[in-house]
Amino acid sequence: MKSSYKILIVISSLIILGFILLKFSARDKENVGQVIAHVVTSWSERAEQSARITTEKSKTVLAKSIVGTLHPTADNPNMDSFDVERNGDVITVYYNCSYSGGLSGSNYALRLKWSFSENQNFGVLLISDSSPFAAATTNLNALKDYFQSEVYSVVIGNTH
Repeated sequence: MKSSYKILIVISSLIILGFILLKFSARDKENVGQVIAHVVTSWSERAEQSARITTEKSKTVLAKSIVGTLHPTADNPNMDSFDVERNGDVITVYYNCSYSGGLSGSNYALRLKWSFSENQNFGVLLISDSSPFAAATTNLNALKDYFQSEVYSVVIGNTH
């Protein structure tokens, strides 16, 4: 009878140990899966996704920063749309913003292009702006600095 209890205890212990090991191995599989997904996904794919998510979540802040920097007296900045493109390892984001003139009250629109890679911020280019008042060079340089110090670092940081 004692040997039956010993066998029962040994079998029960093995079953419990098996469940514990199974639980740990399942957790390790999840971690390995995350690592593989991170490794298999290219940097440019992660960067494209990061640029898209960052822009979507920060549309209001970005519109205020873009329009407010280029035209400090502008009112009601809005990001109407944006496009993210990937060409090799270069990511390009097009921002389409609208705003009203702070003094005139007229409605205006601008389109800005920003390109970057993993190791370099290529800067911003003001493609079009319907305002009769051209953005000052100092304002455009300030916007370039903003994208370098703020936007680029956030987007790049989210790729790792």
